Amino acid sequence: RDVSGEGVQQALLKLVEGSRVTLNVKENRSSRSTPPITTNYNSGGSSPSSSQSSPPQGKVDQYTIDTSNILFIMCGAFVGLRSIVERRVSKPSMGFGSDLRGRQNLSGDKHDLPKHL
Repeated sequence: RDVSGEGVQQALLKLVEGSRVTLNVKENRSSRSTPPITTNYNSGGSSPSSSQSSPPQGKVDQYTIDTSNILFIMCGAFVGLRSIVERRVSKPSMGFGSDLRGRQNLSGDKHDLPKHL
């Protein structure tokens, strides 16, 4: 399975935004490992639902959870984000702290345009 795709992002976004999620917990009596959990999203659209091709082993319990009042704490690595934010925030573009430019600087010189445009 590809866990880096758009489907995973959409599924996580549904959980974080607050929705009703149905969890199917299958009891596996043959091993002592954690029972597999599959999810079904009750909201409309093309929400992902995971299913297994093997027949269910043991009892299946269904739980519906409303995620609108659950606090999700996430972390990640955003390489280079700090420098991008610092460049954007460090120069005031309007107000008392901004640099004053005369009309000669606003002549439409192509070197004045940001390089990322």
